[in-house]
Amino acid sequence: MPELSIRDDFSYLKNFSARGFFDFLKKNRFLAAIVALSIMIMYGVKLISCSYGVDSDLYLEYKKYLEWISIGRFGLVLLQKICIAGEVFNPFAAIFFSLIFLFVGTLLFTYLTNVFSRKLDSFVAKLVFALTFVSGAVWCEQLYFTVQAAECIFIMILVPVAVWLIFNGFVFNRKCHLIAGAFLVFFMASVYQGVLALLMGTILACFILHCDETRCSCSRDYTILCLKILALVFGSVALYFIVNKIVTALDSSRGMAYLKESFKISSPVQLAIYLYTLTLGNIDCINSLVGPVIASHAQSGNSAFENIVESSTYANWLLIPSVLAFVLEALRNSRRNPLYVCSVFGFLLCIIIFPIVSGGSVPDRVQYIVPFASAFVFVYFLGSISRRKLWVCTCAVLLVENFFYIQRISSIVYSDKIRFDNDKRTAMLVYERIAEFTEDNGLSRNIPIYISGEVNVSRTSNYICGGDPGNGTQGSFSYGGKRVDNTCSIISFIRSLGYDLHNDAYSMPDGKEPDVSDLTSFPGKNCLKLVDNEYILMKLSD
Repeated sequence: MPELSIRDDFSYLKNFSARGFFDFLKKNRFLAAIVALSIMIMYGVKLISCSYGVDSDLYLEYKKYLEWISIGRFGLVLLQKICIAGEVFNPFAAIFFSLIFLFVGTLLFTYLTNVFSRKLDSFVAKLVFALTFVSGAVWCEQLYFTVQAAECIFIMILVPVAVWLIFNGFVFNRKCHLIAGAFLVFFMASVYQGVLALLMGTILACFILHCDETRCSCSRDYTILCLKILALVFGSVALYFIVNKIVTALDSSRGMAYLKESFKISSPVQLAIYLYTLTLGNIDCINSLVGPVIASHAQSGNSAFENIVESSTYANWLLIPSVLAFVLEALRNSRRNPLYVCSVFGFLLCIIIFPIVSGGSVPDRVQYIVPFASAFVFVYFLGSISRRKLWVCTCAVLLVENFFYIQRISSIVYSDKIRFDNDKRTAMLVYERIAEFTEDNGLSRNIPIYISGEVNVSRTSNYICGGDPGNGTQGSFSYGGKRVDNTCSIISFIRSLGYDLHNDAYSMPDGKEPDVSDLTSFPGKNCLKLVDNEYILMKLSD
């Protein structure tokens, strides 16, 4: 029977199990040790000198889950209610568990692809895959948002499990696996929507590897299998949107504007700039010429260039040639199999689907799939090389590039530590100025305050300008900029450091800008004044 032939083709799925994973770790102890060492080099400084950015300070102050429900992350709120015992958030614990999850997730993805294909049989191929995956800049971005880091990296671990449950459920007709797989898809989307691209990309990559291994044809049974998988995934996502609509309708917070702004079709120029930052923007000699042009257009207010950084660490610059090699090799192996060809181009689409619908601002945090996609095409490319000398040279280039990116990520994390240290010093001075002003003028310590302007991040010789993913260059004193009232975040950050600041944020009437022309910029003595005996006005900068 045809069904039995598919079961025979997928018989290796029985190797994917908890016991199989532990056996994989035993056989690859050295690989696991290298991954652990790489994580410590890149992110270890956060374990002894924890830094955190926006959102974390607000949670530390208000002990509530911000507006995540209103932007479709009710699963994230549920996880945090379970994990943050007694509403006591410990940044060090969050970073520690985030790194544990990143370690396990890296090895779990390596194990999954190893089960689906013999392309990862060699130690070097596994090493290239694991190092490329673990040094993805998106993990640096998630660790910047400390308050949600552990939960958002945790769901990455669930992706290989969900992929196995979906394939295993349909191939071997196990309904309990299908129900569990559908629930995981629904739950992961409710924690962080960006994981959907990673999920679909992993499913398609595994199917590509399966077709390579078994040389399967586009039979009726395989077509039905693919349609069933798509139906389950899209059905689970549709259920998430239905439930999300109900949950957000019941929630009173005001984050829907954020969600609407995040889903707009990008222009060709915006997408081209993003693809540049994803690949060629990582080559210093090219970026030294192109980067200033992009930056000048961004500073001039050109909407197509807004929020594009001067240099990027999204992915390895070798992604371009490797993707081209992957496409050529995949088409050569397709043997005119439409399912195989559709999987190849569907996989490539998964890499850019979120940037396409992200509008003018393309946050790199949506790129959950990039570390896996880069690792996958590198290993696929390696597996297609038959000449021994060329294979060895390619491995050497990939490993050298991986170690370069490990060093670069560690520099970014250290840069964020510098940013945090500067913010702490600024917080101390701001607190002292406010306390001195209220005491000298006999004012109540509870009088509201409005803080105008921002304190720019200090650039040092150890700082990678524009290199921090997303908001990594921004702290509580620079987030939002001059056009956004950042008083609440600044006060929360000062209080999160333990300073006894009693002043609450003063809310200016809509559209009204405070007059700070008669004030000097912080840290001058005349950077504060009392307005109408109603609130204190502080000027950080012009």
